[in-house]
Amino acid sequence: MTKVPLSFAGSAEAFGKRLEAHRSALESHRKGKHGRPAPLEHEIVDALILRVPDSGPVATRGPDKFVIAPYEIFDDKAAEAEQKRAAAAAHAEARAKHERSLAAIREKIEAETRAASTKALAVLRETISG
Repeated sequence: MTKVPLSFAGSAEAFGKRLEAHRSALESHRKGKHGRPAPLEHEIVDALILRVPDSGPVATRGPDKFVIAPYEIFDDKAAEAEQKRAAAAAHAEARAKHERSLAAIREKIEAETRAASTKALAVLRETISG
């Protein structure tokens, strides 16, 4: 069974009407004049319309039938919201890690600056006194 996301289908009723309209258009095209392009629809809709050949000898069988395959509409909006929450949490975690890295770099620079200042001050005192 094909699963159709609710974000694509809209409502079940509207999607059912869309499928039926496309099925009917394909059937009309099949019975219509040769050389005309077939009606086009979104690939999800196209995948749900099946062309079923009539059975029996070629001389006596009827035209192909177009039927709507079984499908199920599922709510993908809940999954989308969960993905957004997970992405936001991952972003917050990455930002916190980045801030910790920056803090460690700042501490190292400050410590090196203090050490260099202390050393420079000692050299200066030695130069003055000596």
